[in-house]
Amino acid sequence: MLHNTPGRLPLCLVILLVLVCGSCGAVVISGHVRDVNGVGMTGITIRAGGGASTSTTTGGAYSFTVTAPFTGMVGPEGSYQFSPMHYEYTGLSVDVSNQDFIGSPLLFGSGHLSTMLSYYSVERGAAVWGDYNNTGTLDAAAAGHGVTTNPPVLGPAARVFRGDGQSNFSDTRASVMGVQDAALAWGDYDNDGRLDLVVAGDTGSAYVTNLYRGNGSSFSLVSTAGLPGVTKGSVAWADYDNDGKLDLLIAGDSAIGRIAKLYHNNGDGTFTEDTAISLPGLSECCVAWADYDNDGRQDFAIAGNTGGGYVTQLYHNDGAGQFSEVLAALTGLDFASLAWGDYDNDGRFDLAIAGITANGSRITHICRNTGSGFLEQDLGLPGVKGCVAWGDYDNDGRIDLAIAGDQNFDDCPKVYHNNGNSTFTGYLIENVEITDAWAAWGDFGADGRLDIVVAGHQTSIDYPCTYVYQSQTAAANTAPSSPTGLASTWSNGSLTMSWSAATDTQTPQSGLSYNIRVGTSPGAGDVFSGMADYSTGYRRVPAIGNAGKNLSWTLTGLPARDYYWSVQAIDSAFAGSAWATEAFLPDPTPPVISLGAPSASLTNVGPVTCSVTYLGAYSITLAAADISLIRTGTANGVVTVSGTGLSTRTITISNITGDGTLAISIAPGTATNNSGSCLGVGPTAAVTVDNDAPTIALGALSGSVTKHGPITCEVTYGGADAITLEAGDVTLAKTGTADGVIAIAESGSTTRTLTISGITGDGTLGISIASGTAHDAAGNAAPAAASGTCVVDNTAPTLPTLSVSPQYANGANVTASFGGSSDTNGVTYKLKLDAGVYVDEVSPKALTISSLDEGPHTVYAKAVDPAGNESAEAHAEFTRDTTAPTINYVWFEPFLISVGDPVKVYVEAGDAVGVASVTAEGAPLHSTDDGLWMGSLTAAVGLGPHDVAVIASDQAGNTTRWAASYITVRSVAINNRAAADTILNLAGQNYVFTVWGRVSVIDLDSFSLDDGSGLPVRVYYPVHGLADGDYASARGALDVTNGTPTLIASVVTRRN
Repeated sequence: MLHNTPGRLPLCLVILLVLVCGSCGAVVISGHVRDVNGVGMTGITIRAGGGASTSTTTGGAYSFTVTAPFTGMVGPEGSYQFSPMHYEYTGLSVDVSNQDFIGSPLLFGSGHLSTMLSYYSVERGAAVWGDYNNTGTLDAAAAGHGVTTNPPVLGPAARVFRGDGQSNFSDTRASVMGVQDAALAWGDYDNDGRLDLVVAGDTGSAYVTNLYRGNGSSFSLVSTAGLPGVTKGSVAWADYDNDGKLDLLIAGDSAIGRIAKLYHNNGDGTFTEDTAISLPGLSECCVAWADYDNDGRQDFAIAGNTGGGYVTQLYHNDGAGQFSEVLAALTGLDFASLAWGDYDNDGRFDLAIAGITANGSRITHICRNTGSGFLEQDLGLPGVKGCVAWGDYDNDGRIDLAIAGDQNFDDCPKVYHNNGNSTFTGYLIENVEITDAWAAWGDFGADGRLDIVVAGHQTSIDYPCTYVYQSQTAAANTAPSSPTGLASTWSNGSLTMSWSAATDTQTPQSGLSYNIRVGTSPGAGDVFSGMADYSTGYRRVPAIGNAGKNLSWTLTGLPARDYYWSVQAIDSAFAGSAWATEAFLPDPTPPVISLGAPSASLTNVGPVTCSVTYLGAYSITLAAADISLIRTGTANGVVTVSGTGLSTRTITISNITGDGTLAISIAPGTATNNSGSCLGVGPTAAVTVDNDAPTIALGALSGSVTKHGPITCEVTYGGADAITLEAGDVTLAKTGTADGVIAIAESGSTTRTLTISGITGDGTLGISIASGTAHDAAGNAAPAAASGTCVVDNTAPTLPTLSVSPQYANGANVTASFGGSSDTNGVTYKLKLDAGVYVDEVSPKALTISSLDEGPHTVYAKAVDPAGNESAEAHAEFTRDTTAPTINYVWFEPFLISVGDPVKVYVEAGDAVGVASVTAEGAPLHSTDDGLWMGSLTAAVGLGPHDVAVIASDQAGNTTRWAASYITVRSVAINNRAAADTILNLAGQNYVFTVWGRVSVIDLDSFSLDDGSGLPVRVYYPVHGLADGDYASARGALDVTNGTPTLIASVVTRRN
């Protein structure tokens, strides 16, 4: 089996050969090696894997035998690019012929020349050459889907690489946003002599068209540009309205759909869409500028997919910002590529177009500019979905065409040599297939030979690639001669420049283009950038000149002034000649002076500056003596002049004092040129001078005494235009241990509220405000200010005294008496009753208790200082009692008693809060441990019952009355025998009896008396105090109901 690309044998033929030859033991491999023109190449070594080799003979034929079955590769060797590179066989057992190779000269070195560019490869994008750092060697910018990091990760990428002219490139790590499906272009949009870069594409989250301003070493985003983001598009610079500033043509998919728009450069970092032209929106497109009809105005071509079809259209610049479509009937293309170039050196730009047609085929056609139209030609170039680019790689004076991308036969990048007769011969750049490719010419080695960069998708590794190929051309290019015969005219703001044609050793005169630069000083290009070194003529972009094929060019809309300009010739390899001897067009009018507005319309002490601008001055003599200071009121100041050069001066008014207004005017004759001197100018607008400072007033603190705050203070400003008061401007004036935290809140346009919170300690706090916390428009500052003070007290008062009277109450009120607390700042008091709320009170305080429940109650008191600190809680209790005691019963001992004898009274009384006293007939009784009240009375005179008034009182004064009685009877002396007589049962209710005898103690409360009869009488007399053997008498009531007479004695007398 064999593997090859263009020369593969049909499988049926291989099978047939096997059937015929069987196992031959050896096989013959043969073919031819021819050059790109089909001519046989002799002496080319053909080598097989394993070492067998042969050389081509006449006609480029070769043949050699290898052992069958053969597995390996067979290919040519030598300093050529061969297609295919080799044939590969597996188990080859039959002879094979027609194993042909096409050899291309080795025009370019290895594409892996730049490791950095190869590592950070991109596809779906572009790579462009430009000397962004003005070192005289080309740098490169690349953007697309590619390597974004190290180690590699694929995504939207964009990088700028610095070249050293020795095939080395380093990543500048420029601040350029990564994009894919990208387009990019170099241009000097601000005419500062340094290249700027526009990058368009898909960031992965948005479509952008970003403009980056170059400063010679880095790039910064021009955020004001206002360009619409596009992807799968194209961008191209050109000065379409001849005002000296590059404008931008943009096409592609945008957020609102396909667009194609022209944006005018306003000269201030902004761009405005030119709505005078309406273009079809495009995607997978290309746009390109050239003055194809040499009328001194840039025309353009566009090609791409409109969404409704494919187009390739030309637009003629009619001047005054107007364009008209040229009905050239060119083939519409998708995935389009366009390239302007004068391939036949007839002095007119032709257009190469490439892409996919409506029927799906790929084409690469040359649209020849006949001078009266365009003739689309198929010159046998391979169709490509990718890129075409013109450049004279072999320095023969004819531009050749590079083709890279998806082609009809193979996808290897190629260069097609321009044979000069509308035919082209193709040569491999490298035998590596790269699809979705971009190619760009540029002499990065500055050796007079065009090199090429190719970026795209390498199919063999299925990965993005960016390869730089260095030209191996033997003959170096030489730059053209400088144009001569420079002349210029001025008319109504238009500068017309003309020159004579240059010559070149390689490029015919008609094949040259021209590049001009215009400046306001010698050697400058600040009016129209030539994007070239203004000393050496080195081109910083490999491109045709900005004046095209013309030998004259006009810039319009310019102010009258001196202009310096020059022109260089650009050959087919984009080499620029030295600049022609600079031409000078003097300003045809006397100098023009203009006086800018003062730097401030209001001030106090200044300084105030005013810019003076001169146009067309050869000499400026402005001095302070030429300036009049126009004053009102008391305003005054000192005028000085500064600045050098021939365009500007600065007038400064300093040391300003007073109040009023100041203005300036300038006398005539402060600048001259060949046409005369300038006029006077002024006065300027008046500057108001104000030296009255704003006022500041601090209100009273919201409290004179506080514990924790917050305390507020209102700050009021008068005459202030800006209030800048912040916490750092406020000082807390403190004494003792007092402290706090200041906060500021805006409470109105002229007021601020200061709050002191988080207050701690003891002492005083006040507020002072530094000067300068408010300013008026003139810059006058408010003075310092201070507030009063506030006492900070976090020490509680001492415990107050508290008493309540009465403690037992049956009335409507009790009186609370309180006081005795001390505090540095004085105290007030507050009371509460039971679980009520505290109320501020003054001692003594009568408390209404009529609604209270019976029982104990508590009065509480606190002392409070002005800061709100509270003392500990004092308390006192009282009892409300409106219920009288109860008397359960009253009894007398004895019940029957002799007149004058003591009678014991017993009272059982009770009360919820306790009985305070009990009286009987006014005599106080005393209480016993068992809750009884007892005492004694002397029996009243007179026989019979006697009522006794018993009164029980509680603590609150509530009383209960009880009436009880005892009986006085006669006293009769009897002996013991009589006492035992039952007749006494009847007499015992009317008499009391007296008995005598010897004592026998029974217990503490009882004893017996024996009068010698042998019939003792028992006597009950509590705590009698007698002893056995005593002789005593006892009088009392006799009880014989129990058999044994018992005398309940009221009187016992020891009679020893």
